[in-house]
Amino acid sequence: MFLYVRLFLRKKSQWFRIDKIGYYSDISNISTASSHLALPEIALAEHHAALADIDEALSLLSLDELKEFAKESKCSGTTKAQISASLSHMAKTQTGLSKSNGQLTLDFTPKGVIERRTGHYVNKILEKTGPLIRLLPGPVALFHRLHTVFFRSTNYDEKSLATLILAKISRRNFPEYIVQRTSNIFHSRDELLEYERAIVYKKEVDDILEGMSGVPTQQGLERVKEVFEEIYPRWKSIVRIERGKTPLIYDDDWRSLYYLGRYTPGSSIHRSSKDRMGIHTISFQRCIRTISFPRI
Repeated sequence: MFLYVRLFLRKKSQWFRIDKIGYYSDISNISTASSHLALPEIALAEHHAALADIDEALSLLSLDELKEFAKESKCSGTTKAQISASLSHMAKTQTGLSKSNGQLTLDFTPKGVIERRTGHYVNKILEKTGPLIRLLPGPVALFHRLHTVFFRSTNYDEKSLATLILAKISRRNFPEYIVQRTSNIFHSRDELLEYERAIVYKKEVDDILEGMSGVPTQQGLERVKEVFEEIYPRWKSIVRIERGKTPLIYDDDWRSLYYLGRYTPGSSIHRSSKDRMGIHTISFQRCIRTISFPRI
């Protein structure tokens, strides 16, 4: 499980070369540990047999390995991006040939489609990388959901359990304190899943608009527009629902009610209309600022 925790804290949905994982001071046999995670009764990870995408496979090679592979495959390019693009194009367009009755014929799949040599080149790459491991998305999503429920998270973070794990292994220390909280802040599983989707949308939009350079790309802005189109119908629905609710009464419990309201799809208070429109509002407002509307 130590290996799972360490991989969980790294990049999501990434393939790892087992011979380059490290952690030898904590795990005596990396190969055995990775095989254990992929056992059917454990089902926390998968091995390289599931790798079929040529672009994913190429991303695992170093620049020197790519240059060697390009030389073997007679592809051009000097940078990692150029070589990867050249090799990817070749693998996706090149067809396989087989010899039958003294004649060369094209290879076809059982469905009668011309078979590309993508699988051949993926296998060639695996010969260079050695065994691989990747965490299955289902258990990873479950752990993120547990974090949202237990820690009352209002932001999505791929390293959501990092603080908890580091505290458990005594890498971080915190003072002891007593926590008193409401037992259930989500009225249903569907509401939890919608809230989870909302904070994922929010993170995606934030990452695009506040990325490393601070200047979103055209492709990023197009994705923001797609997010807007996806959430806008639900955003309007939430507004109608919340407007029909009884106004919040400012009694002794209003602060706790206001706080709990943050964990519903209609959580955030809209500054201008005072309607609770949900965490979708944040993504919606960001999308609006990036879309050029025609003049009337």
